[in-house]
Amino acid sequence: MNLIAFTASKLKAENLQLTKDDELFTSELYQADLNNEYTLEIDMTGFLKHDAMHLKFPMENRDTDFEWWYFDAALDTGDHVVVMYSMNDTRVYPRQPTVRLNIYTADGREISELVRYTDEQVSVSYDKCDVQLGADICIDQGDHFEIKVMCNQHGFHLKLFKDFEHWVVGKTPQEMEHVAMGWTIAVPQGRVEGTLIKDGVETIVKGSGYRDHNWGTKPMSTGLRNWYWGKLHTPEYAVDYSVMIPREGEPQPMCLVFSKDGVVIDPVFNREGLVLTGSVENIVPASESELGLAYASTLKMKASQGNFEIEFKIELDHLVMAERPLKECAPHGEPAYRYIGNETIKITKAGETHEYKTQALHEIVFTVSAEDQYKGYA
Repeated sequence: MNLIAFTASKLKAENLQLTKDDELFTSELYQADLNNEYTLEIDMTGFLKHDAMHLKFPMENRDTDFEWWYFDAALDTGDHVVVMYSMNDTRVYPRQPTVRLNIYTADGREISELVRYTDEQVSVSYDKCDVQLGADICIDQGDHFEIKVMCNQHGFHLKLFKDFEHWVVGKTPQEMEHVAMGWTIAVPQGRVEGTLIKDGVETIVKGSGYRDHNWGTKPMSTGLRNWYWGKLHTPEYAVDYSVMIPREGEPQPMCLVFSKDGVVIDPVFNREGLVLTGSVENIVPASESELGLAYASTLKMKASQGNFEIEFKIELDHLVMAERPLKECAPHGEPAYRYIGNETIKITKAGETHEYKTQALHEIVFTVSAEDQYKGYA
């Protein structure tokens, strides 16, 4: 998940133009030694460091600090899977490490599991992505990530291959001052293979997946009513998009576009000549929604820069999740929908246009606080 629009708008507001050659990209990162003592190490130029643990663990401030690794995949069985490894889960209270597993099955079932861990049951690395909560793991194994989770006879053990180039914002303390949170997109799109387990039954699967990593010390929801986020995959390109809906002001659309050779459109670090528009439409009223919160069933976006242009429309096919915040979190919380979208994508490069019809998993996340007087807690 991400907050691209806040990142880009903040950089713009501060009149900053960051490049990969900028001195900001020489960073400082806390490292943990075997005795869990922290020292300051210079030089975080490699991707492995950017996808490793960033904050001190255990967390110094349980109320604000957060860090998690996220993975999802569409499998050839028709199932969609999601897992989040959180060091300080913002959706439980008191906050603590958790693993959240979701399997949205081809026959319409939602399998949802939440496992809470103590700090003592967690192992993380400050050198690379090597996250272990009990027996659940997310580990960088070189050309792929090994991702394993098992909860109540449901889970998976998968390899995610690094087919597309990674992307990072928040490489340094200076850069973090100008973004809503740190964000590593480790794999914008990659092949997936391994084993899926449902009701204790194992199935060999293949598919396409995505993996990212977020961290920060500021509340993500400040000033936001809700946001729309998801990915689009074609054989040649991967898209990571969002539309942020502030409590005051206009919606903020944003998207990143990747090819296997690198970033094609990057609204955070290269806005020169970029034209970007987006909207959310066809509102489902609160009175007709499962969570009692209105949401858009259509999202449109168009981005062009140089000789490249992408235009897409996502129409909600069906909801696969309507997650109510836990009562323990009241009066705050993050109600959320996930849905399967029908996507129409048109990509033009150097005058040559290709169109795609695809389906993928998307999400809509809301923020609620005391002033909202929300009644829909689980």
